[in-house]
Amino acid sequence: MTRLLLLRLKARLRDALKPISEAAVGGVTIALLRATRLFDPDKTANFFGRAALFIGRRLREDRIGRENLKAAFPEK
Repeated sequence: MTRLLLLRLKARLRDALKPISEAAVGGVTIALLRATRLFDPDKTANFFGRAALFIGRRLREDRIGRENLKAAFPEK
């Protein structure tokens, strides 16, 4: 019974905090995009390209896509 109550509480907290966390992430993203105008465009593009590669390689979708490519083109 106590476990069920804790699970319900956890779900309610998650649902209540989700809009707040999404707004915070959105605000940070907008601030970063506005701040990039202050820096050298080439260096900024290189940095964000490396960051996207770093993050993208750790996503499940990337692993699945690579496995599919290996299955479709085993000789490459």
